[in-house]
Amino acid sequence: MIRRAALGDRGGVVATVAAAFAKDPAFAFILGEDHERLVAHFVTALFDLRVAARNVWVSDDLAAVAMWDAPGRRHPVGAQAASVWARYRALAGGEAFERLANYNAAVAAVSVPEPHW
Repeated sequence: MIRRAALGDRGGVVATVAAAFAKDPAFAFILGEDHERLVAHFVTALFDLRVAARNVWVSDDLAAVAMWDAPGRRHPVGAQAASVWARYRALAGGEAFERLANYNAAVAAVSVPEPHW
């Protein structure tokens, strides 16, 4: 059965997404040489932002995960997002955080302007 994720699903979601993106070029760029150290922190940040917006879907066994930003909101904003990304930046360091910002800017530059999933 597919359902919306709950906070208690965080560990399983992080493990599934980290394994699924272990060889992903985007994750390799964003996380760099610190991939193993940072991947769980990065996926946790993605999860924490999206679960609050109810945009994380999982199978009951957590073997399948989909995380999205709702149309019209490319990246969650507000105090919670600032706190999540500040925590990630403190763990990852400035260089890794800049790679994430560069990646986000590159994706935004080629994304369609209309709201979309």
